[in-house]
This record gives sequence, structure tokens and C-alpha cells, in this order.
Amino acid sequence: WIMSPLSVSIALSMTANGADGNSQAQIKEVLGFNGFQMDEINSYFNYLCNELMSVDNTAKFNFANSVWLNEDFKVYDSYVKTNKDMYDAEVTTLDLSKKSALEKINTWSAKKTENLIPIILNELSEDAKFCILNSLYFRAEWDSWFNEHRTVDEVFTSANGKQSQVKMMKKEEIKLYYKNEIFALAEFAFGNEAFSMVVLLPNKDYTLEESLQNFTVDYWTEYQENRMGKIADLKISFPRFEVKYEADLIESMKGLGITDIFDQNKANFSKMTPNNIFINLLKQSSRIKVDERGCEAAVTTVVSGMLGSPYAEEVEFNMNRPFAFLIKEESTGTILFMGKVTEL
Repeated sequence: WIMSPLSVSIALSMTANGADGNSQAQIKEVLGFNGFQMDEINSYFNYLCNELMSVDNTAKFNFANSVWLNEDFKVYDSYVKTNKDMYDAEVTTLDLSKKSALEKINTWSAKKTENLIPIILNELSEDAKFCILNSLYFRAEWDSWFNEHRTVDEVFTSANGKQSQVKMMKKEEIKLYYKNEIFALAEFAFGNEAFSMVVLLPNKDYTLEESLQNFTVDYWTEYQENRMGKIADLKISFPRFEVKYEADLIESMKGLGITDIFDQNKANFSKMTPNNIFINLLKQSSRIKVDERGCEAAVTTVVSGMLGSPYAEEVEFNMNRPFAFLIKEESTGTILFMGKVTEL
């Protein structure tokens, strides 16, 4: 499988701008921004994405964001402005219940991912009120190519023991290398070495799952900071491969601690809209292609929400008797008209 932590983080941050209370706090905590204000988080992602586009002029990294609003869904201007200003989001109002809306969203994903993710949504709830999308596209060449003439057919043994013939790319190269009793690590640079691919290879007596259980966050941080390991002359056999993966992320996010936004009785999006809404779709589609020249990868993450039940108990409000009224302006509180109806 393949996933993008960055893509889901950006999509959830855009979503968090409309949330408040526990709904926003849970997103912040899971994304590692506990104690930060939303304007700080927005500035971080704005800076990060723009920096990633400029660190290697031989590689291509693009990001794109969009917000799709149902035509009857009231959204605060401040929420729209934040996502436009800080995430460069395209904002479109349309009828999300129509097939044409689905086609437009999929066309947007296809365009922003160089057609690697041509379809992000096969269907959309007829009650959907908004969709938030993030797409990332990455393409880079190895700092030194694999020679295509050395690529040969070899056997790849899957986790279930099944064997298949693959195109195995070959070369010898001096690389940063680390090995312990469970797994080995090697790092393969792209372009000017700003981007790289780190490969974890289990030792023969261990499965990949066992290796990953031992590859903790603390270990990764230490590796990043200290580049622990040694230089080795590696005889590399690297399969040419392509992987596509699609995942519903709601249960994963619940497991990490983001729960309220998926519960119609707890979700709080009062900074986005006066309506009571909750998130009913959080999905990511990813794809990667690796060959002798380099790597091409793309992802689209989509967040969608719909109306939930009211926060308060249901109360009948039947104007079948005399009543008064007034018409006011929201920002100043100015009363334009006021009156009463005593007979009809």
C-alpha cells in the first residue's frame, strides 16, 4: 500500500479551520499541533508546501487544494478566506447532488495529479454539503539512474509466500546503510539529494510486520537527526514497481483520537457554518511508479460533510397566533425594520 501523511494533514487542517471546541482540539493533537493556534498551523503548512516546491529544481513537487460547496450550504466568509489565503484553495459552489459535480471533482483530481488519480470519488452522498480536497504530485529522477540493460527478470516472494516474476533493476553503489538484528535501511537519493527514498528491508528471519513494529517514531527521529549507520558498497536489486492504494481513513483517525468530527451529536463546525454538520467521508487515493529513471507519485485526499441532527431538542415553533418581528444587519446589529402581526 501507499499513503500520504502530508496530504491527510493538509486536508484535516483545512477542515479544522471550520471546527471549534473538542472537534478542533482533537485534530490539532493528532497532527502534533497541540497548544498551537490555527493561524500558526495555517502558516506552517503554507510555508512547508511552498518550500517543498523549491528545494530541488530537478524534481517536481506540486500541491493543490480545493473546497466544493453545495449551493444551498451557508459558509462563513472568514472560513473561505482563510483557505484561499493560506492554502491557495480553489472554492467552487455547485449542486453536489448532481452527477456533473462528481465529474468536476474527479477532473480536478486528475488534472492536479498528472492523471495518476483520475477518480477520487465513485459516488457522493446526495446529502453532501461540502468537499475539501488536497492533491500532491511528486516526480524526481534518481541521483544516478539504474542501467536499463542490467534489468532482469527475477522472483519476488510476497508476504503470503506467493512467488512472481518481476523486473529487477540492478546496480552497485556506495550508500548510507544501517543494519540491526531485525532489519536493514538504505537511502536512495533523488536529484540534488533534497528528496530521497528510505527503504526498510527485513532480515530473512523476520517478517515486514515484525520489522515495522520495531521501527518506532523515536527510532525514525534518531535516524533523521543522526543519520546513524555506515557507508557501504551495496549491490542493489530494486524491483520496478507500480502500486495503487485507496483507503477510508475514518476508522484510522478514530483510533488516533479524532472522534468528535465524525459524530453528528458531537461535531462542532461553528467556525465554518451556522448549520450542524459532521464528517461522513474521509478518503485517500494514492499511486506510485518506480523505474530505472526515478519515481512518480501522487495522492488525493477528500473530506466531505453532511447535515446532522440539531444540537438542541426539537421544539415546535408554530406562528399561528399574533407575533412580532424585526429585520437586522448582522455585523452592526442595525435594525432595519420591526413590526408585529396581529391578524391575517
